[in-house]
Amino acid sequence: RMPLQNVTYSALGAFFIWSGFYGINMGALLTFQGETAGPLGRIAVNTTISATAASLVVTILARIKEGTIEPYSIVNGICTGLVGSSAGCATMTTEGALVTGILSGIFYFGISRLLCQVSVDDVSDVSPIHIGGGLAGILTAAVFTTAETYALAVLDSGDNTPCGMLYICNGLGWKLFFANLAFLITVVAWSTLAGLGIFLPLNIMGLL
Repeated sequence: RMPLQNVTYSALGAFFIWSGFYGINMGALLTFQGETAGPLGRIAVNTTISATAASLVVTILARIKEGTIEPYSIVNGICTGLVGSSAGCATMTTEGALVTGILSGIFYFGISRLLCQVSVDDVSDVSPIHIGGGLAGILTAAVFTTAETYALAVLDSGDNTPCGMLYICNGLGWKLFFANLAFLITVVAWSTLAGLGIFLPLNIMGLL
């Protein structure tokens, strides 16, 4: 694995990304007035918790498995947690954000090391960051979302407002989970087929 060439720039970049994610996640509400401003605090807190937890998990795993703590582990852990927070930051509980960060870090670490094992070149670990964080975020959003937070941040459908699997809302928790799971499978299938369609011919022609 190629070490970071400039730790200062990498850390500064992670800081810019982290700051920007508050704008991305909180800005998704489109307006900061009236009741729609209610989820802003939750979004900011959940975004922070997920990024911090993922970074700590990746750092700990790197220390246990590889015996060292390198800056890229901390930086990429932060970015993975930020990606993971995006799906459910407005509707999840803070406990859900913590679990999201933990799972994001675990998924990132495993996928990153797997790519190294199969000799896939991803110097910045962009793929593991987005795949790991995306997997964790989509699944945990369907587990830790409450009907109240969903109604406030997304849409209040009365008794038909969905919630996560951990909560009781007229049996809609499982529906939200399976909807997210179907979405996840669709994205993975599309990305895999599109990737094969582009890179397999290039590999056959000896251009990779």
